[in-house]
Amino acid sequence: MDRESSAFDLGPDELVRLWDIGSDLGEGTETPEENQRKAELLHDWLASPLPVGSDVLQLLPAILSRLCQELEPFTGQSLGSLLVEPSTDIDTLKKIKDISKTVVQRARTETASEAATAVYYGAIAAALLFHAQKITSFSYRSLQESFAVLSESGWVHPDLIQLLGQALEVCQQKTKDKQ
Repeated sequence: MDRESSAFDLGPDELVRLWDIGSDLGEGTETPEENQRKAELLHDWLASPLPVGSDVLQLLPAILSRLCQELEPFTGQSLGSLLVEPSTDIDTLKKIKDISKTVVQRARTETASEAATAVYYGAIAAALLFHAQKITSFSYRSLQESFAVLSESGWVHPDLIQLLGQALEVCQQKTKDKQ
């Protein structure tokens, strides 16, 4: 037999083609529609102003109602503006992070979970940038990786990408300083 041994009676070129097809399956499995939905959900969340008044608070799910009460001094500001505003105090950023973490844990869809995750990391990034405080137990290296992944996801809001990118640089410097 002059023919090379191959799996399932496939030649080398066919095996390479099969390998290429199979290796593409694990990458980019999200459809453009899923990315669009995540982008819309994140945009809506970041653009939403905090509601005013107890009558409005009663209409909200308990978790959002509590967040609005705790963030009452910022009523009228959007969540997105709170994340990118250097004057947002550290306690507010911690509350946004904690509420986002709860939303991630209770989300009914992966889309909602991922949008809340972006806000979670946005709060951590803002604390690093504006207050030089790490409000998580994640290492700087882990944060660096998470900020990079979110920044390159294609569905994250540009303001949040900028925030994450700047926080990524802080993490890189912190990691470099430890070496």
